[in-house]
This record gives sequence, C-alpha cells and structure tokens, in this order.
Amino acid sequence: DTMSLHTKDAYRIFTGRGADGAGKLPPIPGGRRFAAVLKSIWHLSANDNPYADWVLVDIGERISEIGGSLQRETQRGEDRLRALKQRGLNFSVLQSRVPQQVELGFRSPYGYAVADLVVRYDYCNRVIKTLVRKDLLPDHEGRRLIFSYTRRLRGMFEKPVRFERW
Repeated sequence: DTMSLHTKDAYRIFTGRGADGAGKLPPIPGGRRFAAVLKSIWHLSANDNPYADWVLVDIGERISEIGGSLQRETQRGEDRLRALKQRGLNFSVLQSRVPQQVELGFRSPYGYAVADLVVRYDYCNRVIKTLVRKDLLPDHEGRRLIFSYTRRLRGMFEKPVRFERW
C-alpha cells in the first residue's frame, strides 16, 4: 500500500518534524505519528477505556469535518476550472513530475483514514495552487486557504499525542 504526494506541504503534514538535538525547536507530530497514537488509543478502547472511546469518537468527527471541508474547497476550485473549460480554456491541476511515494503499513483503520485525509489535503493544495498560478485566485488568498487547512490538521494531530503521555 502506498500513497503519492505531490506537494511538500502534504509530505510535511504526513511526516511531521522530530525534536532537534539542541532542543530549540519542539517536535511537530505528523500524520504518521498521529496514526500510531490512534492505534494505541484504539487498543485502549478495546480494553473498555472510556476516555479512549471519547478520544476516538472526537477524532473521528474531526477527520470527517476536515475531510468534508477539504472536499468542498476542492470542488469549488474544480468548478472554476470546469467553467473555464466550457469557455475554451483547458487547465490541468498541478502535479509533481516525481511525486513522493509513501509506504503505508498501518495496523489500524485510523491510519488509513489519516492517509486519505492527507491525500485530500494534497489534492486540495494542488487545486488551490493551480488557481493561483492561473490568476484565478489572489496569491494571498491561496496562501491563507492552505495555511488554514495546515493549521487545522496540525491542531488535530497534536490533540491525541498529548493524551498518549497520560
């Protein structure tokens, strides 16, 4: 199982950032770490831990909400590109010549849900960047949209990592 990521933003969201040796920069949990934490919480839930159940329900709702939001934003961008195609301009969505292939080997369904969310984020980024490069969306608006989704995903990834310490 693999996933193809075309943007650096999506790859960084998935991999996160480890703690630096000097301790100046804090670690940033990525999708891979988030999926591992969810797997351990999933095992706690199987042992009737009510807090683990609560975390999984909350995260499931957040994954759904962010995924739906990404889907709606992507759809808006694709609609704009389709409208141009009807007028005679045919633009394709940006993609990398050499997309990053990431091996997936999750042992829980939550890991694959995270991979799906990261791929949606990647495609949404590509659509937004296409709109910016074709002068259909102002640069500052495109950056603002990408940053808002990056922030939402990182915020979601950090929450269960804090629970792991307990």
